[in-house]
Amino acid sequence: MQVELFLVPPGARAFRDTVREKAVKGLGAEGTDYSGLLYLAPSKLLVRAFRRDFHSSSGDCYIPPGAHTLREFSLRLFREFRSDLTLLKKPLVPLAVADLCSCSHGLASITAEFIGEMKRQFPGDDTDTMRKRLQDVFEELGMPQEVSERAYQALQMMDKYQGALIGSQTADEDDALALAAEAVSKMPPPKVLMLDGFYEVTPAEQLFIKNLIRHAATTLISIPISSPEDDLSFCYSHFIEETFGGVIKPLMVKPEGEETEKRYVTSPSRQDEAEAMARYLKAAFVSGTGRDLQETFVAFPQVAQYRETIERVFHSYGIPFEMTDPRPLGKCRAYIDLMSMLEAAGSGFQRLPTARFLSSPHFFGIPQELKRAVPAIALDAGRMKGKGAWLRELGKKGLLMSARNVLSALEPLYLPDNKSTYIEFINVLIEVLGTLGFKSSEHNPEGYRDFLRGLSGLDAVVGGKTSLRGFTDALGRLLESTPEPPEPGSARGVVVAGLNEMRGLEPAFLLMGGLKDGDIPARLEMDLILPDSARARLGLMDMHRHLRLQGHNFTRLSSSALKLRMSYPEQEANKVFLPTVFLMDAEQAEEKLFGIFSPEEDLVRQGVKPFGARMREVDGIKRYEKGKAIDVTAIDAYRYCPRRFFIERVLRLEPPKIIEYEIEPRTMGSIVHEVMERLVSAELVDWDTFKHRAATALEVVLKKPEWELEPYFMELITESFMQILPEIYGIETDIAAEGYVFQRAEHRVEGEPLPGIKLKGKVDRIDVRGSTDAFIIDYKTGAGKLSSTALLKRGEALQLFLYAAMLKASGYSALPKSVAVYSLKDMALGRIPNKRDIKQGRTLDEFIDAALWFLDATVADMWEGQYPARPMTESNCRNCHERPNCPYIQGAG
Repeated sequence: MQVELFLVPPGARAFRDTVREKAVKGLGAEGTDYSGLLYLAPSKLLVRAFRRDFHSSSGDCYIPPGAHTLREFSLRLFREFRSDLTLLKKPLVPLAVADLCSCSHGLASITAEFIGEMKRQFPGDDTDTMRKRLQDVFEELGMPQEVSERAYQALQMMDKYQGALIGSQTADEDDALALAAEAVSKMPPPKVLMLDGFYEVTPAEQLFIKNLIRHAATTLISIPISSPEDDLSFCYSHFIEETFGGVIKPLMVKPEGEETEKRYVTSPSRQDEAEAMARYLKAAFVSGTGRDLQETFVAFPQVAQYRETIERVFHSYGIPFEMTDPRPLGKCRAYIDLMSMLEAAGSGFQRLPTARFLSSPHFFGIPQELKRAVPAIALDAGRMKGKGAWLRELGKKGLLMSARNVLSALEPLYLPDNKSTYIEFINVLIEVLGTLGFKSSEHNPEGYRDFLRGLSGLDAVVGGKTSLRGFTDALGRLLESTPEPPEPGSARGVVVAGLNEMRGLEPAFLLMGGLKDGDIPARLEMDLILPDSARARLGLMDMHRHLRLQGHNFTRLSSSALKLRMSYPEQEANKVFLPTVFLMDAEQAEEKLFGIFSPEEDLVRQGVKPFGARMREVDGIKRYEKGKAIDVTAIDAYRYCPRRFFIERVLRLEPPKIIEYEIEPRTMGSIVHEVMERLVSAELVDWDTFKHRAATALEVVLKKPEWELEPYFMELITESFMQILPEIYGIETDIAAEGYVFQRAEHRVEGEPLPGIKLKGKVDRIDVRGSTDAFIIDYKTGAGKLSSTALLKRGEALQLFLYAAMLKASGYSALPKSVAVYSLKDMALGRIPNKRDIKQGRTLDEFIDAALWFLDATVADMWEGQYPARPMTESNCRNCHERPNCPYIQGAG
């Protein structure tokens, strides 16, 4: 046994070739047979780089060496030498734990992660030994009993799970690693073993590596360190030295050349950052400074945040690329529609899952005319459930026979007693999908068959039966944890990967993006079973170690690249980002690239008007004539946004919306107004009388035939109103304490607060104090408030102040002294003038004057027929249906 250990700092790229040549010489054989060489690395990218480099230096005809990740090789040995055991795939472990322990999938997922960590940290230990280890740590740290009980409960679940594996002659992937370590002695010994790219490994991996080193004739170990001064506190070089005594002396490799210059640029958003990356790559390719796409990498701390953006932008710029971290099958449209079919069958054909299933483009057995009819039916029908309801609605479109055939195809899913094994459900589901012409993808239409059969591995472990709902939940969990397979023959290009996947690599051209605080260094996901102090004491990944390894990976990767570009987005929507602390020593730079790199850029340069420039403002459409009264509510609606006012109040157009099973807001408002009128019109007395009066008012009002209320809604409104009644009583008590008494409700008023401007409206409620002081109140079933600043600066919510002006102009007996919004949602009375206004010496007259000033300008625009896209505040635009065609939002106004 001969072992050589090398510590490789950044800037030693040529040393990789030196080690490879040393390994080839160590084979001691002439010709082209390199099968005696075994190369192991922590990531697929590093394995692929070794294969590419080896091929470029070995010609076109040779017997290749073995090159695998450590996990791939352990599973290979397990399958070869432990054929007596069945392998349970990792995504199935939480499902097995949930079934065996009769717990939720959330708890099962947490426990499955705990089980995997304990197996990797303490290989060969049984649960009793692990319990003793935990007990010692808990006593040492003085952990509370509830903390230790959680861990002991997880060990009990682990014991039950492990017993089921043993009883069914099954092993999971973590067991396979330990069993593979035992099987190393049975494999042909490699002449040369290369361990490359590993920095820190788990005890289970250490055991496997130790057996491999002892079994091989020669071992060459290359450990990527972050700098010659790396403290190696988490490096497995200590394990190698301790295991093999004084036999191994680490050799520090000398770096070559100068350290990579570190600069970073900023972008306004993730979209802009991705476009800047694409321009940079395109410019490098055109100039000839970056044409080796296989040596070009784009890395992010959180790849998932950039997946869709990178795909869209790189396709637009014509940049070939591959994502090393594929999206889960659960995010692919075909499998989303498959799950919708199962949810529809299991939920009694509820509207949304049934509509998604019936309109899916991946079920080729569903007639096209039926697919086209489903969306409109789902929108118009409102709350719909049941096979019969769908058949009735589709029958109205002349599609009864087609619909009956499609829905009847799902009947085999309802197995006897609705309880069957996973394999029975799988076979029936495959049959149903075949009948409906389901295709999971273009390049592999029936790929779903092999994937679904993989779920059958649960039968041997759980040994029980499940329902259609249980099978659907299990399948959904499996889809979320199974990566989408790559398309065969897809062209390779720029590699887009996570920083952790690239550990050990020394790329020629590296673009690192998304380097914002919070993503790197990222916090360790909270462990709900073991606290961080216990994790550190047990040797598991704790927060300090997690942050330290992120820093190591970042420093090593950024210092190893020959050409480096770093960036981060400054903002996304309303959220502002800060750069990662790892950029503190880097210099911020400006980036200027001249040229046209995409068709979109070419169109802009040619002067083609963007879509936004084709939008037109609405003007000159006069619908309001001088001398005719305008509804007061129209004033606030116009000021909210004139363009939206034109669409909804002038053209009377409404966007299509899903009909919800609820009372219309207008109807609900009328009911509340009438109930409140009956409740407060009489003198305020004690609580019991007030409560009885409210119950009587609700009973009388809700039974009115014009509402056409179902018993369910009558009961719901009564219950909801009675719950807030104590708060209503409190507000009314406060009003009465000021000396105000109810005078009238729904008071119609019409007047001319300004010469030539006539208004009309209806005041919800007027209370009076004495004969000269009036209090105007407006009810809101939703949230509502009044703001002095918003009124004086922007003219927001003029309605109540215009009512006050009209009452004054009409000679009302009592002069308004204050106004308020009575919100039954917030249970608050928002008044103006409020205490702060009064303290500053402001009276209602000052606010009325401001409201009249805004009224004058608003009515002048309405008379002229001006309807510009001019929202009072930009927050009004967030959920506006006109947003895609609005000159204000699209930048054309």
